[in-house]
Amino acid sequence: MEFIIVDKDQRTNIITKKIIRKISFHFPESINICTYNQYSPELELKIQNKNSKIYIIAINLEGKIKGIDIAKRIREFDLKSVIFFLTTHSEMFNKVHQDIPMVYRFISKDQKFAIRLFKDLQNVINKIYDNKKFIYRSLHTDLTLFYKSITYINRDKKERKLIIHTDQNDYKISMTFKEIGPYLDERFKMSHRACLVNTERIESYDWQHKMLYFDSGITIPYLSKKYRSNLEQHI
Repeated sequence: MEFIIVDKDQRTNIITKKIIRKISFHFPESINICTYNQYSPELELKIQNKNSKIYIIAINLEGKIKGIDIAKRIREFDLKSVIFFLTTHSEMFNKVHQDIPMVYRFISKDQKFAIRLFKDLQNVINKIYDNKKFIYRSLHTDLTLFYKSITYINRDKKERKLIIHTDQNDYKISMTFKEIGPYLDERFKMSHRACLVNTERIESYDWQHKMLYFDSGITIPYLSKKYRSNLEQHI
């Protein structure tokens, strides 16, 4: 597993490397940590290598090429690697998510920076080694899906079926929310009376506009304040 840190702030780099080493103590494989102050030919070679990586990139960098530009370059070659953004400018959040698909997290360099980064990196590692599956069998359906591939499940009113949305495809099954519950684990929570979401795939909540943003780049209007306390346990 390879971690790529791109940040001009040496103090942040030291903290980030300590967090990675602490989490990686129980990894089932060796790790490699590379650090860069800015975009460089060496970093470009890493980007063009399509092996999956975890990038931790500061928005503000030395030179003309900024963190957002590097992330765009990564996505030209690689849609699988995880991207974290570090910044002191929270107003950049919307621009990042509009311009770059599948950003895992946007972390502010505030007093809780180390705590948040530790938690989020740990979640990412757990996902990488998460092989739990949703298995459903019926007379007409034989379906096996990794939990981590499911973003959300909503109800189709016309056909009275559930639609399981994944990173690759959508699947219709003849079940109710009550019936599907025992097939899922604790990461799945109701966000709306017509929607069940994978809380580990949620990027952010917009309670004012009742929108949910996922790490895959998709947005859905299935968010009800009725389920707020249930969902915010996973933020």
